[in-house]
Amino acid sequence: MDLLKLDCEGAEWDMFRTTVPWRHIRNIRMEYHLFNNHSLKDVEQALKQLGFRIKRLEPSAGFGLIWAVPSDGIS
Repeated sequence: MDLLKLDCEGAEWDMFRTTVPWRHIRNIRMEYHLFNNHSLKDVEQALKQLGFRIKRLEPSAGFGLIWAVPSDGIS
């Protein structure tokens, strides 16, 4: 998949627990939500564990936007 656009109002935390589908994604544009005591560092760590690095980050109070690509440098 060339691009995943993700805006799921906090459900990203459940999606981060499943690793296999993320292997097929080359670019992520997503809105994240900091519910249940999650922090921006938690988001960054989840994406890193899934094999992504953040190219662009636009944080806000309690949510924000991220552009991410695979850590291996393909995209």
